[in-house]
Amino acid sequence: MEKKGVVKNLFDLSFSEFITPKVIKFLYILCMIGIFIAAIMIIINGFNISTGIGVISLLIIAPLYIVIGLFAVRVWLELVLIFFKIHDKIDKIKKED
Repeated sequence: MEKKGVVKNLFDLSFSEFITPKVIKFLYILCMIGIFIAAIMIIINGFNISTGIGVISLLIIAPLYIVIGLFAVRVWLELVLIFFKIHDKIDKIKKED
């Protein structure tokens, strides 16, 4: 089977190839950017409320949010990849029979 590009696969109505494994790194980068922007907003909102809450947001809440957010996104995307790898292995086994 001929390998197609991501854009070409978007218009493949037979779903013969998956695009998710090809764009998973890009999705992770987008999620990272979103998490960092949200953390900056948490810090800014904390300082808008008061200096004390801003410092707590800067030192505790935002870093904790980043770590937990990145962990959750990474685990979720790895689970998605595992499903695709399981699919590939099953296809390989079916072809051997």
